[in-house]
Amino acid sequence: WVAIKFLNLSDQESIIRFRREAKMTARLRHPNIAGVYEVNVTEGTHYLVMEFIEGKPFQKIECSVKEIAKTFVKVCEAIAYAHENDTVHRDIKPANILVSNTGEIKITDFGLAFDQGVAGQMTQAGVILGTPQFMSPEQADGKRGNEQSDIYSLGIIFYYLVTGKKPFEAQSQMATLYKQINEKPQPIRDLNPHVPPAVVLIIQKMMAKKPAARQQIAEELIQQIDRVIAHSSGHKVSVPPRRRSSQLHQN
Repeated sequence: WVAIKFLNLSDQESIIRFRREAKMTARLRHPNIAGVYEVNVTEGTHYLVMEFIEGKPFQKIECSVKEIAKTFVKVCEAIAYAHENDTVHRDIKPANILVSNTGEIKITDFGLAFDQGVAGQMTQAGVILGTPQFMSPEQADGKRGNEQSDIYSLGIIFYYLVTGKKPFEAQSQMATLYKQINEKPQPIRDLNPHVPPAVVLIIQKMMAKKPAARQQIAEELIQQIDRVIAHSSGHKVSVPPRRRSSQLHQN
């Protein structure tokens, strides 16, 4: 089975964005990224043929923090792989992360992604693109997202998974954007006292307001989560450095 995504695009900029999205996603070959098989146009309607995923959006997981971390790290591995291939997602949110009926994690919709290796990107400074509840402060301020922006969005999702609450919500999009830029989230252990301090520190770092204060690459984040998983078993296990995602999935 496949899924077909149709877009009625009326302007040249939208057509360029759609074809760019499809080409970028098509070159990403990772078990946790939904595959794109074909990009085409028929009678003026542009479409792409992509992997069909029968499942539901990523939601709060009713299990231990260790099990949440083991599932969440798969998302981080897929984003690390995309970053290593010069692609930033810029709209990471639960609706764009699907869990198949067999338990597979699949990231979809790189519609706001951009290729870091291509000059002259279409996104202009001052234009806000993304989803306010999961958007980094710099994106909320109209700046273009980068790897650290994706890490911030992942931090909001991790916060939500362990607390069941989205950290920044308001009655309007502008009020939500204001919160992203200026306010601190409610402390995690106020919402869930069972979250280990090590996990709290990881999420706090991911959600730092300044990009330079976050984990600088997704691989760093994966290493930190791996250590939490290893130590939560009750055994002091040394977690060896991972191979880069591109090496793990290049075949």
